[in-house]
Amino acid sequence: WHLNYMNIDGLWGYSRGENQVIAFIDTGISEELQVEFSDRIIYSYNVIEKSEDVNDYHGHGTEMISVACSDGYLGVYGIAPKSDIIVIKAVSDEGKTNNDYLYEALLIAEEKGATIVNVSLGGFKSDERVIEKISSMTEKNITIVSASGDYGNKDLLFPASCEDVVSVEAFNSEVEVWEYSNISEKSIVRMPGTEIEVITIDR
Repeated sequence: WHLNYMNIDGLWGYSRGENQVIAFIDTGISEELQVEFSDRIIYSYNVIEKSEDVNDYHGHGTEMISVACSDGYLGVYGIAPKSDIIVIKAVSDEGKTNNDYLYEALLIAEEKGATIVNVSLGGFKSDERVIEKISSMTEKNITIVSASGDYGNKDLLFPASCEDVVSVEAFNSEVEVWEYSNISEKSIVRMPGTEIEVITIDR
């Protein structure tokens, strides 16, 4: 339903993500998708362990990459199936992270040529270094996207609360605000966020 709602055929008529490099700051990517998308993954790094091991044992990173970039594998289509991918593991297998990891991940995303950065994390504590880095990246036409949060309140999580970030709220297939989505007058867009076909690590 989400692809129909977004008129995916119309979007693909404009672009399928060619010439875009999307960096995913998340829990990593499954071993299966590392193989399947090997020709499109241009860089990967684990800022938590300071290694190249970006295996996803949580699942969220794999799901987000499939929603954005899958090209029909296992019947799942992403919005940008022709984009290149940077995988930055900055959220632990238990779903934990911090602003130091986020800052380092942003540095890597910029250095490796990301044009879009998807930040799949958030918290209630801001960080001036992160704010300044995001601002400098947007001045270079790098788009930073982050979820508003899933606590069901009216406070945007950080970094979605930053002025230079495209903050995203979620709605369901009835086009009603998802009950767990943080909502705010400062949010930039509201997009489908439930009942979406994704590739998981526990199929």
